[in-house]
Amino acid sequence: MLGLALRAGMELYRVIIAWRQAGDRDLPASPVFRTTVAWLVPVRLLRARPVYSVLSFVFHAGIILVPLFFPGLWRCGRRASRSPGRRFRPPPRMCSPSPPR
Repeated sequence: MLGLALRAGMELYRVIIAWRQAGDRDLPASPVFRTTVAWLVPVRLLRARPVYSVLSFVFHAGIILVPLFFPGLWRCGRRASRSPGRRFRPPPRMCSPSPPR
């Protein structure tokens, strides 16, 4: 999300700089908006490379969703980062499923 916001801000900055430096200050908003939306939602790539587009979407959704739905991964990662000199061995209750009763 932050990368997208950064990209949008940089694009807006470039538009403002180009508008200030242009001799003709008539900036058509409709083509600028269409170009921006076309970059944000790459429908053209969905048609040209559907397998790549689906795999890319699944990968990026996984990057966002896995940490949200598996907080145990965060606990294991924090524990591992506290002991850089020793080999990490997670405690049985924290990172592995409990034994059946």
